Amino acid sequence: MEAAGQGYRQRRRRAKKLRRRAAALGILGAVFLAGAAPAGAGAKAGVTPNTNLKDGDIVTVAWTGVDAGARLNIFECAQPPTTSTCAVTQGVMNFVNAATGNGQVMLTVHTGAIGTSGAQCPGAKNDCVMVINVGASEDPAANFVLPISFTGAPGASPEQRAELAQTGPVHLGLALTGGGAMLAGMVLVKLVEVPPSVPATPTPPRRAWRRTDDDILYRRRRYKPKHLRRR
Repeated sequence: MEAAGQGYRQRRRRAKKLRRRAAALGILGAVFLAGAAPAGAGAKAGVTPNTNLKDGDIVTVAWTGVDAGARLNIFECAQPPTTSTCAVTQGVMNFVNAATGNGQVMLTVHTGAIGTSGAQCPGAKNDCVMVINVGASEDPAANFVLPISFTGAPGASPEQRAELAQTGPVHLGLALTGGGAMLAGMVLVKLVEVPPSVPATPTPPRRAWRRTDDDILYRRRRYKPKHLRRR
């Protein structure tokens, strides 16, 4: 009897574990099915600012009309946006959308290698993106892909390299060296000069030597006033 009782309890524990696993699988299935659904009728999103960005700039990603309670993942991506070309670890993960369907987050954008693949941002076309992933869905129709662009570095012509920007009496010049689209160096030059309104004082020419100069010098050394002579 005792052995039969132990076998019954073991079977009950095994059945309970199976039910828990089935419930977990059902929950995961529901999550993936919900993720495949569209973000919501009339949903909109945008990034501010989204042009002339620099490494370390902070942007605001905002959206409206997204399903209430939806879990959002927001991150920067290089092209083409995939799990390996997106900065997932630096993004905002599992953000629960408000009941109003609207929300916003602030993110810091970066240049250089993005994601685990080493894809560069900005790329050759300067077409990086911010992605709002809704419910962990891999369906592009269920996500927002928002373009952003970074400040480029156009090549300087020979005339532009030698040009200095003037800001008044104190001139600040930016001397650029390099060729084509590559900037080999950058030097900040500070030039100080007399304002144009103040004329420079000319230096008078040196007087020509005359014989009397030596005579005067001799008399000063040879003859002394009476009160300075030794008694």
